[in-house]
Parts: sequence; C-alpha cells; structure tokens
Amino acid sequence: MNQLPSFLARFDIDQEELFAKMFPLIQEYVVESIRPTEEQMRRWRNSPEGRQEFERYMSSKFTVTPSKRTIRTLWDIYNGKKQTSRDKALVRRFIEAHRYVVACAHCGLTEGKFHVDHIIPLSRGGRDEPENLQVLCTRCNLEKSNRYDARKPLI
Repeated sequence: MNQLPSFLARFDIDQEELFAKMFPLIQEYVVESIRPTEEQMRRWRNSPEGRQEFERYMSSKFTVTPSKRTIRTLWDIYNGKKQTSRDKALVRRFIEAHRYVVACAHCGLTEGKFHVDHIIPLSRGGRDEPENLQVLCTRCNLEKSNRYDARKPLI
C-alpha cells in the first residue's frame, strides 16, 4: 500500500481528490463485507441479549474495538432503520453554536452560503446527532450528496 503514492506520482492525478472519491466506496464495501447474515440479525433483533451479541460479533470483525456510536450506526444500517425526518431544533442549535466558525469542513471556504450536512447521511443510517453534523459550503455539500463522507471515517 505504501507504493501507491509513488505509483500515482507517475500520472497527473490529484491524490487527495482520488482519495475523496474512493474512500466512501471503500467504507461502503467494508460495511457490506462485515454484514451479518439475515438469520443472525433476525435472531439478535428477537433476543433480549441481541444487542450485546451483535456488539461481540462486530468487535470480532475489527482489530480495534469499535466505539458504541459505530456499533449503533451499524446496527441501524443492518436493520434498515433510517431516520426519516430531520430534528430541526438540533440543526438550529448546531447553527447557533457554529455561527462564528463559518468555514467549510471540506475545502475551508469562508465566504458564501453554507449547509448543515450529515456526515453519515440519514438515508444511510445516520442520525441527527451533533457529532454527525458538519458545516459544508454549497458546492461540497452537493458534491457529497448522500454518500459517506470521505474525510470522516464511518468505522
């Protein structure tokens, strides 16, 4: 893997742009590759200790113990749970807390219109939580769309 930068240097390729485009795909692949079977998920959903069993299963798939937030997010993704509406009060509080720190989290732009973006999109199992929100300029937000954020690891 350490040969990749020297390989890419042979070509006129912006390595940071390549990473920004590829990382969400890699994250999506990893999320799918560690997905438990539907039978396991059904058993865990219907068991009082199911969440703990799911947590043990997930911990066995990682070399570093995943955070509770990561496990909760994966649980929601694998169960097909999606938050369907935004918590407008939370977004307003986020905007109020960040109104003096107006810079795009991706490109650093400090002027123009900004959006509150979900790092893990609601449509992909993300939640309305302060740690899942960021400020993006219009261009970066539209470019990101409903993909995982390349600059913020999901897992």
